[in-house]
Amino acid sequence: METKQISQTIKTGQQDVDGKSRFYAWLKMPHMKKSRFVVSTLSEDDAIKQAKDFEEYETKRKAEGKTAQASKRQARAEKDREAAKNCQPGQIFVESWGYDQTNIDFYQVISVKGVTATLQAIEAERVETISMQGKATPFKDRFTGKPFQKRVADYGGGRPSFSGVAHGWLSLWDGTPQSWTAYA
Repeated sequence: METKQISQTIKTGQQDVDGKSRFYAWLKMPHMKKSRFVVSTLSEDDAIKQAKDFEEYETKRKAEGKTAQASKRQARAEKDREAAKNCQPGQIFVESWGYDQTNIDFYQVISVKGVTATLQAIEAERVETISMQGKATPFKDRFTGKPFQKRVADYGGGRPSFSGVAHGWLSLWDGTPQSWTAYA
């Protein structure tokens, strides 16, 4: 099959099929990993027109997608800024994580600047209630480890949260002892 480059993104070809000439068009745009076969027609002009129409459609779809993504990012950033206003030094956040067991870690907010908070791990009292299970309660201002920074995220309704240190999410501690297990 003979091919010819029509534009930077469109290539055509001609092949005889059952005694008739068939014209093919391929479209290769920068965001596409492979060329996309667009059309097979009896006219080269028709193949080129359909490929150009598809190219226009793809360009518009790609631009609209970027606009929608930008809008979502902007909305998420605004929610995160609102949540950061509700994040105060002294607040305690809890992280519950584990596979065969439930680990509980507590972190206290040291400072907040913009949408970035400085946190530090704090000690917790762990009381075993039954074999290999118990409740954990944090000790405010009894720091362990080094301070670290995390971006404040909106947990919903303007409640601040953070991506997890070990796994999952850090959510604002509600003041109740947290259940832990130690099966593994």
